[in-house]
Amino acid sequence: MKATLRHRPDRLIIGEVRGGEAFDLLDALNTGHSGSILRSTLIARTRRSRLASLALRADVDLPYRAIQSEIGDLVNLVVHIERREGRRFVSQVLSIHGYDADSNQYITIYQN
Repeated sequence: MKATLRHRPDRLIIGEVRGGEAFDLLDALNTGHSGSILRSTLIARTRRSRLASLALRADVDLPYRAIQSEIGDLVNLVVHIERREGRRFVSQVLSIHGYDADSNQYITIYQN
């Protein structure tokens, strides 16, 4: 990720985030690359808890609330894609308006 940012790309398209590189992702999104796309493989019980999972995976010495705030500033949409019977489909789209696990700052735009 850091080597890629040295090349000053116009867009960032990230394939997966599964571990401690989550903070590197947040740091990269904070560099101002518009239109960045993340296909995140985060396993969580609910779609909304994926943001909490991303915050927990950041694995840095920062308060959890600070990481939540960073996610709220950087993530605009969450598109959840499910796979059933061998086919993938968009099952939910959430619009993020800040992020606080204690309050609902999401708007469901689409639900299948």
